[in-house]
Amino acid sequence: MSYFEIKVINAQGEFVLRRVRARNAEDALNRAKTGGFFPVGLLSPDADREGTDQEPSAENTRRERYKKRISLYSLLTHFQGIKKKDIAELTRKLRIFIQAGMPLYQSLSILHAQTKKKRLAGLVKSIADDVEAGKSFAESLEKYPKYFHTLYTGLIRAGENSGNLIEVLTRLEHYLNAVLKRKSKLISAAIYPSIVVLMTFGIISLLNVFIIPKFEKSYRSLQMELPKITTTVLSASTWISTHWYTLFLIPLAIIVLIKVLRFTKFGRYWLDYLLLMVPLVGNIVQKANLSLFYRTAATLLQSGVMILDTLKMAGSVIKNVVVNREIGLITKGVYEGKTMNEMMKQSRLFDPFAVHMVEVGEMSGTFGEMLEETSDVYDEELDILYKRLESMLEPLIIIILAAIVGTVIIALYMPMVKLTQTIGNIR
Repeated sequence: MSYFEIKVINAQGEFVLRRVRARNAEDALNRAKTGGFFPVGLLSPDADREGTDQEPSAENTRRERYKKRISLYSLLTHFQGIKKKDIAELTRKLRIFIQAGMPLYQSLSILHAQTKKKRLAGLVKSIADDVEAGKSFAESLEKYPKYFHTLYTGLIRAGENSGNLIEVLTRLEHYLNAVLKRKSKLISAAIYPSIVVLMTFGIISLLNVFIIPKFEKSYRSLQMELPKITTTVLSASTWISTHWYTLFLIPLAIIVLIKVLRFTKFGRYWLDYLLLMVPLVGNIVQKANLSLFYRTAATLLQSGVMILDTLKMAGSVIKNVVVNREIGLITKGVYEGKTMNEMMKQSRLFDPFAVHMVEVGEMSGTFGEMLEETSDVYDEELDILYKRLESMLEPLIIIILAAIVGTVIIALYMPMVKLTQTIGNIR
């Protein structure tokens, strides 16, 4: 158990700090309400210090209030934009406050007061003002589609209409955390190959700037005939030194071309199709998109959203056009009266396991649970695929790096070996 410092309102209406011992944040908020106090803010848990569950003195309260100093990090985070991680954290805190018995407007007001990021604080304040003016929570969120997807607002509306806002916020919290966790694993898998690629470019640059020019100058002064591999490396070095900007322009041009193609329906479809055709990478992209679709659909169904609305909203979060089009065909078939598993069987995109899970869910009335289980299985498979891709890229990149560096070294030292042999023959 840890000690939590909680900002509460006492019987006199004053803000004070209470220090309570609890298992987690929710338990701490419930304990803080004893004695007529009303919790309005949760600070960091303090597991290292011992104390008692009592109200601190006014002097300690003032000391704690001015204890924190402005750091460079806090100054930078003050002006940061709003990220998906911020929305997930906002959802978690809002769920905790409402579950502790606070009204929605007061919970939003507390979140606004606690938020350090300027833009996020402004967003929360605007939502709180709309709620205070009489708008529903879902209507307040719909003003900001950039931060709150149709899925998010749809679930909130369903929660408000059914009176299960806490349950919906809990499901949203788990859903957002699962999406962020999968994204974090993908980024982690790409870190090592990216570092090795950067090191490769760095080593090539160092060789080209400091090593190769010295050898070229020496060989030019000797006026000796050079092997083909040496002349090729020296010519390549000279070309790179003269046209160094092409190393940046070529990747930039490729990125711009891909961006332009993605602005067209045809280009976007074929880029996504080609991505799915890449060995191993295509399998990862396909499973990642389908896992997101299944988890999104499961969250919506378990929150009471109708099947057609579920398929439409779940399909809208899928970015791959090929996968999105297949989901659109399934939605159309369900609208026409067919079952989802029948439509999935007509597509090569869905494997037999997923089809059977959906079929069992439709027959047993546990559709949402089966979709969630399917997403969990896909996430486990994705973890294996990430590790497999990483294990394949590591030796491949090292081999390429070794081949480049080895070729340069052989090319530079081969004339010296030849010159030494010539001198030995003369003696």
